[in-house]
Amino acid sequence: MRTKARAAFHDHGIADTRGRTGILVYVSRLERKAEVLADRGVREAVEAQAWETAALAIRSAAGRRAPDAAALATAIASLGDLLQPVLPRSGDDVNELADEIA
Repeated sequence: MRTKARAAFHDHGIADTRGRTGILVYVSRLERKAEVLADRGVREAVEAQAWETAALAIRSAAGRRAPDAAALATAIASLGDLLQPVLPRSGDDVNELADEIA
Protein backbone atom coordinates (compact mmCIF):
# COMPACT_ATOMS: atom_id res chain seq x y z
CA MET A 1 0.00 0.00 0.00
CA ARG A 2 2.84 2.40 0.77
CA THR A 3 4.12 1.97 -2.79
CA LYS A 4 0.68 2.87 -4.19
CA ALA A 5 0.48 5.91 -1.92
CA ARG A 6 3.92 7.12 -3.02
CA ALA A 7 3.00 6.62 -6.66
CA ALA A 8 -0.22 8.60 -6.20
CA PHE A 9 1.75 11.35 -4.44
CA HIS A 10 3.87 11.83 -7.55
CA ASP A 11 1.31 10.94 -10.23
CA HIS A 12 -1.14 13.56 -8.94
CA GLY A 13 1.52 16.28 -8.70
CA ILE A 14 1.36 16.55 -4.92
CA ALA A 15 5.16 16.76 -4.91
CA ASP A 16 5.04 19.74 -7.28
CA THR A 17 3.32 22.45 -5.24
CA ARG A 18 4.97 25.87 -5.14
CA GLY A 19 5.82 25.70 -1.44
CA ARG A 20 6.49 21.95 -1.37
CA THR A 21 3.59 21.66 1.07
CA GLY A 22 1.55 18.91 -0.54
CA ILE A 23 -0.04 16.26 1.66
CA LEU A 24 -1.67 12.99 0.65
CA VAL A 25 -3.90 10.99 2.97
CA TYR A 26 -4.24 7.63 1.23
CA VAL A 27 -6.85 5.35 2.78
CA SER A 28 -7.57 1.79 1.75
CA ARG A 29 -10.94 0.80 3.13
CA LEU A 30 -10.41 -2.80 2.00
CA GLU A 31 -7.09 -3.13 3.85
CA ARG A 32 -8.21 -0.86 6.71
CA LYS A 33 -4.96 1.08 6.45
CA ALA A 34 -3.88 4.63 5.77
CA GLU A 35 -0.68 6.30 4.66
CA VAL A 36 -0.04 9.97 5.31
CA LEU A 37 2.61 11.50 3.07
CA ALA A 38 3.93 15.04 3.23
CA ASP A 39 6.27 16.97 1.00
CA ARG A 40 9.53 18.48 2.20
CA GLY A 41 8.06 21.88 3.13
CA VAL A 42 5.65 20.26 5.57
CA ARG A 43 8.25 17.93 7.06
CA GLU A 44 10.60 20.87 7.63
CA ALA A 45 7.92 23.06 9.21
CA VAL A 46 6.34 20.56 11.60
CA GLU A 47 8.03 18.92 14.56
CA ALA A 48 8.52 15.26 13.66
CA GLN A 49 6.85 13.85 16.77
CA ALA A 50 3.78 16.06 16.34
CA TRP A 51 3.48 14.94 12.72
CA GLU A 52 3.82 11.28 13.64
CA THR A 53 1.17 11.65 16.35
CA ALA A 54 -1.27 13.19 13.85
CA ALA A 55 -0.48 10.51 11.23
CA LEU A 56 -0.94 7.78 13.85
CA ALA A 57 -4.40 9.13 14.69
CA ILE A 58 -5.35 8.87 11.01
CA ARG A 59 -3.90 5.37 10.65
CA SER A 60 -5.67 4.27 13.84
CA ALA A 61 -9.05 5.62 12.70
CA ALA A 62 -8.65 3.89 9.33
CA GLY A 63 -7.53 0.62 10.93
CA ARG A 64 -10.50 0.00 13.17
CA ARG A 65 -12.43 -3.21 12.64
CA ALA A 66 -15.49 -1.08 11.94
CA PRO A 67 -13.96 2.11 10.49
CA ASP A 68 -15.58 5.25 11.85
CA ALA A 69 -15.81 7.84 9.08
CA ALA A 70 -16.40 10.64 11.59
CA ALA A 71 -13.28 9.71 13.58
CA LEU A 72 -11.25 9.53 10.37
CA ALA A 73 -12.53 12.93 9.24
CA THR A 74 -11.71 14.43 12.63
CA ALA A 75 -8.20 12.98 12.54
CA ILE A 76 -7.62 14.34 9.04
CA ALA A 77 -8.99 17.75 10.01
CA SER A 78 -6.55 17.86 12.92
CA LEU A 79 -3.76 18.17 10.35
CA GLY A 80 -5.07 21.67 9.67
CA ASP A 81 -4.78 22.57 13.35
CA LEU A 82 -1.21 21.27 13.37
CA LEU A 83 -0.18 23.04 10.18
CA GLN A 84 -1.91 26.41 10.47
CA PRO A 85 0.56 27.93 12.96
CA VAL A 86 3.65 26.89 10.98
CA LEU A 87 2.30 27.11 7.42
CA PRO A 88 -0.33 29.87 7.54
CA ARG A 89 -2.29 30.67 4.43
CA SER A 90 -0.96 33.73 2.62
CA GLY A 91 -2.97 36.22 0.63
CA ASP A 92 -1.76 34.89 -2.71
CA ASP A 93 -2.40 31.21 -1.96
CA VAL A 94 -4.29 29.24 -4.56
CA ASN A 95 -5.48 25.67 -4.41
CA GLU A 96 -2.92 23.96 -6.65
CA LEU A 97 -4.30 20.44 -6.22
CA ALA A 98 -7.63 18.76 -6.77
CA ASP A 99 -9.54 17.99 -3.59
CA GLU A 100 -10.80 14.58 -4.50
CA ILE A 101 -11.86 11.34 -2.98
CA ALA A 102 -11.41 8.40 -5.27
